[in-house]
Amino acid sequence: MDTKDMPRIEFPCRYPIKVMGEAGPGLPAFVTRTVEHHAGDLGAEDVQVRHSRNRNYMSITVFLQAESADQIAQLFAELKASPLVRMVL
Repeated sequence: MDTKDMPRIEFPCRYPIKVMGEAGPGLPAFVTRTVEHHAGDLGAEDVQVRHSRNRNYMSITVFLQAESADQIAQLFAELKASPLVRMVL
């Protein structure tokens, strides 16, 4: 698929980001703080935390109000730079 044929995101929009890492109290706090730095305050309904079956890993899904592709790119870069984070989708 050519990039010009890919669907475009229309901003502003509600945008989900999923962050995965080793389970621990620091990961949700870091993810929430980082997203709020880039996108403003989040409500309890904007953050979902799930543990793996053996509770070794967790995923945090955050729904934010995205204003631009650059905003999302900067947020992804900051999240990926943390040693707490294994993957960002």
